[in-house]
Amino acid sequence: MKPLPHALNDFPPQKQAELERIREIVQEELQAKITSCRKARTKRFSILELIHYTPPCQSRPNPQGKADALLLIIVSHRALAEMSAFWEEVEDRLCQDPDTGQNILCLVHTRNAITQRAEDRISLLNSIDRDGCNLFSCTGGGSATKHTFSVASENEPPKRPHATIREDYSLWKTSASQSIFLAQVSMKQGPGWDSRSAFLLHQASENAYRMFFSTVTAYTPATHQLPRMRHLARVIDSRLEEAWHPLMSEEEHYFDLLCRAYIEARYSLTYRTSEAALRWQADRVAKLIEIADALCLERLNEFGTDGQTPDICQPPQTLV
Repeated sequence: MKPLPHALNDFPPQKQAELERIREIVQEELQAKITSCRKARTKRFSILELIHYTPPCQSRPNPQGKADALLLIIVSHRALAEMSAFWEEVEDRLCQDPDTGQNILCLVHTRNAITQRAEDRISLLNSIDRDGCNLFSCTGGGSATKHTFSVASENEPPKRPHATIREDYSLWKTSASQSIFLAQVSMKQGPGWDSRSAFLLHQASENAYRMFFSTVTAYTPATHQLPRMRHLARVIDSRLEEAWHPLMSEEEHYFDLLCRAYIEARYSLTYRTSEAALRWQADRVAKLIEIADALCLERLNEFGTDGQTPDICQPPQTLV
């Protein structure tokens, strides 16, 4: 496989302009946030590095017809990394900007968090470090040079033993299987159990994604939002999208109900679903678990006894 470029100058002019626009938008949004906030601590917030990553394999186009990509944002303060609502607004602007042409998911961490997670050379963060393009580095005066945080060498054994990865896989598979089993039992109890059924189906979906992330990428996003988990999974391996496609207009509503169930099905008296929605969700979630399990087993079978592990991204192919 041809090595990916690591610096802006390695890209054609049109691609350079697109990546520079991404950097400009992120910096503009943070500056606007700092200016509008009165807290003294916020004035010290800054971006240390921006690393853009497109997987080496082609993923299925998202509904907007844009390519999926990840943007690793290394920030100065933990509080800034935890401002999820702000970073979602940044993602929205990046997606809507006509000059970006990408559907970007932001992964925001402090440098300490990155260093701790990146010790495992089979992790997604290591792939971003190895194959991503640095758009900004405060240590380099803003130039787009190769980033500086350290990760394990390819010649070093993975930090997490393969046995531990298999244990994580077993844990999340059991959790996903139990959640969908309980959801199916709940669905048989009638409309009075609809909210409970919806929540359990959400849990089954979330656990399926966590099984996939933990086993395949050694990186699990700190979120309960299914759209974000789905986006990240699609960037890594588009075959998981076969669980949801195609989505007709009514089915998009069913998926939205599933996404909202984590909070609303438990705490909102106005949350309403239907037998048709629950049946559709149960069928798709079961398919998601099946595909995620197959991809995890595929990944586990690649682990050799010598510790050699191939790249995360796999070429798209049909599993089911």
